[in-house]
Amino acid sequence: MALVDVIENEFVIREPSDMILNEFDDKKIRINLDLNFKKSDQSDLLIVFFSVKYDYKYDDINFEFLRCIISYHFRIAELEKFIKISDKGIDINESIALNLVSIVVSTTRGIIATKSKGYFINKFYLPILNARMIAEQFSIESK
Repeated sequence: MALVDVIENEFVIREPSDMILNEFDDKKIRINLDLNFKKSDQSDLLIVFFSVKYDYKYDDINFEFLRCIISYHFRIAELEKFIKISDKGIDINESIALNLVSIVVSTTRGIIATKSKGYFINKFYLPILNARMIAEQFSIESK
């Protein structure tokens, strides 16, 4: 397995207003994740789409500090042995899925930390996340 490409599909950082900063409570930050797998037209390429949003609830306003969507392209020899595509989605070998999720989350954490330098949101790193819990949350089937 090899990571052959990382594409930043979207990356947006917004600075909060003084009104938000004056009453800021870091417990109100919500980190929302999304994870999707797609088989490429190339026979041995699997694409993992990972998105992260940092939202903050202030009064009745939902302020978005950060939004990023990144696609990771992995070349996996004999890919067809490890995945099965059906109407329900992609069924992925558990050990492959956990490795992919781990790589994607760690790489995204580094990208966010690097690109958010100098911004308010940089104080709030993407936490260490359990790959198995993420896989279960997004119903990654495992065989």
